[in-house]
Amino acid sequence: MKPIHARSSTILNAKKSLSAFMPRKSVPWDPIRQEGNPTRSDSVNMLIKQIKKAEVRKEGVASSARRPLEYMEFLSLLSTIRESNEKTETMRMVCSVFTLQWHLITRIDDI
Repeated sequence: MKPIHARSSTILNAKKSLSAFMPRKSVPWDPIRQEGNPTRSDSVNMLIKQIKKAEVRKEGVASSARRPLEYMEFLSLLSTIRESNEKTETMRMVCSVFTLQWHLITRIDDI
């Protein structure tokens, strides 16, 4: 079974969110009586383990992790906005926000 809908980190986050609202968090899941905290059940934990194994084998859902913007990419973005033919108020605002962001972030990173 290949995971096609979510990564293990997504399921772990959902599990943690659900568990936070359980009235009796410390009570383990009882599969016979169907009571307790279902996020502590063996089947849920086994599913997460299987998904993690599939991710290691590159068989799971592709990662959607973001990477930081590189220096040259940001300069290219700024020059593209400044050279744009549209001189609307919105474009000027976007350019000024990016420039302000550039100055604030680089000052923090340089320290």
